[in-house]
Amino acid sequence: MFFNNFDWPGNNSKLWKPNIENRKWRFIFYDLDDTFTEVDRNMLEHCTAENSDSWRNLPKYTFLFRNLLKNDNFKSQFIERFYYLLDNDLSSEKTLKSFNKLLEIVNPVLQNNINRWQYPNENKKRWLDKMDNKMVDFLMRRPCILKNQLNDFFDLGNKEIKCKIKPEQNIVFSIYPNPNNGIFNIKIESENNSTKLDIKIVSASGKNIYENYSFLEDDNTFEINLSNIPKGVYFIELLSYKKYYGFQKFLISH
Repeated sequence: MFFNNFDWPGNNSKLWKPNIENRKWRFIFYDLDDTFTEVDRNMLEHCTAENSDSWRNLPKYTFLFRNLLKNDNFKSQFIERFYYLLDNDLSSEKTLKSFNKLLEIVNPVLQNNINRWQYPNENKKRWLDKMDNKMVDFLMRRPCILKNQLNDFFDLGNKEIKCKIKPEQNIVFSIYPNPNNGIFNIKIESENNSTKLDIKIVSASGKNIYENYSFLEDDNTFEINLSNIPKGVYFIELLSYKKYYGFQKFLISH
């Protein structure tokens, strides 16, 4: 539900148990490539649909969960557990750490994969940009959206949480050198931006590292000095007064 596994519950799941008496059946989930899409999709409604004609969530596939929710004890534990996960294991801080660990594993071998299999069918930089702009955005926004959906679906009466919705990402910029030693340049490559930009830099765990503004030089560049912070993966957000937005990842390796 959290990762918006829309190709489910009517697909991509199996049951298994050890071939020993009195052992419990357990679920296996696989083929989760149809995730990280539509950050505001309501999977609670999807997984409890009673009259869907989609093979993804036909009534026979939602039957178990729908009926378990009729049990007050189960429903209470489900809500409590879901909220706990959203504040802990599925918090943006935790998921972004895991995401970046995986990205650091894939990144060095991605170009060899493209050369051999022509997949992803784009260059490495565009693929990494999609990781930052799509998957990171999903992980940052999804917990808040789900809390509101839980509140509405179960009519909990909690105060609505205002989720940060990012404006259109149309500031195209490059960071160089990247990786760097904490001192780097930002070059704005897109048009229709103001000469003043608000800058925010956060760590992979979501901690605010730097927040300021800068004025562009004649060549649309400016320098950032973060030489006093530890090495690691960081994310930079740019916002102009016209509400144009840009987002990118960089690495401090000193």
